[in-house]
Amino acid sequence: MSSSSPDKRQKMDQAAIIEAAMSAMTDTTNPALFDVTIICTTDDFQASYWMDRLSSGVCKSSSDSTNNYPMVIAVSEDWSSSSGAGNGLGTLYAFQKACNVAKEKY
Repeated sequence: MSSSSPDKRQKMDQAAIIEAAMSAMTDTTNPALFDVTIICTTDDFQASYWMDRLSSGVCKSSSDSTNNYPMVIAVSEDWSSSSGAGNGLGTLYAFQKACNVAKEKY
């Protein structure tokens, strides 16, 4: 029978999980990339800039495969209401725009 209490073992497991995640996020020799990164900007110029910059920089795959991933999609905010869309609706709207851009580009 183990002398460690279940709470103490759980805390150690959580600490190990956090340490593994931090190591994966900061590993410069084998960076972890998201399959898709979506950026929402204030205008089309910024969207184009960030899509090109991230696709050729930190979000660039190290392999030379013809795979579309990691995919960087940048869209601009163009909500027509003066009060804005808000966080929830604005996020859904940006996601919908990003899906359309992905279909056109990839």
